[in-house]
Amino acid sequence: MALKSGIFCLEGNWDRDLRDRSSVEPGLEMIHRWKRVPFIQRRVATLPEFKYYLQKWVLPKYLRYPILYLAFHGEKGCIVTEERGEKKRITLDNLGLFLKDKCEGRIVYFGSCKTLDIDRRRINLFLKRTKALAVCGFKSYVDWLPSTVFDLMVFDLMQGRAFDLRGFNNFDRLIRERVGSIHKKLDFRLILRDPH
Repeated sequence: MALKSGIFCLEGNWDRDLRDRSSVEPGLEMIHRWKRVPFIQRRVATLPEFKYYLQKWVLPKYLRYPILYLAFHGEKGCIVTEERGEKKRITLDNLGLFLKDKCEGRIVYFGSCKTLDIDRRRINLFLKRTKALAVCGFKSYVDWLPSTVFDLMVFDLMQGRAFDLRGFNNFDRLIRERVGSIHKKLDFRLILRDPH
């Protein structure tokens, strides 16, 4: 059996009401039970918590978790947390600086609205700066449940592949073939790092 590529999920709060229990964790638990995909999931409410867990993810002991799944609210070019009732934006540019040279053989997956609705050059800069294999996410507003189910389908398709450019060559086409029109409806993007 091929080694499974684990998912390291950082998840923001979906609602200001603390009684709201919405989470991607049950989906991750399902893919773990069904396909034996290992995962680590942490709730993140503040920027210091976010940075703390990113520092953990890049440690050698977590190399078995090459998929960074950022499940947050999003806006153009950023993900959003909230501190003391105020939105805090974590831009793709700032994330790229924080992860500089630390993502070789890893994928950053934005499970957030609109984060990748930006110029491709900014995404390419992020990939070059971090050395990430690829970045994935959505260009438009997406409904929470269908997009989360889509995320899980993509994670399943990532299993058993080498986490290098050869292993992900034509992966975007495979997604379109396997999941059909939902790929287009969700305005999903997958961008590989330029090998040069």
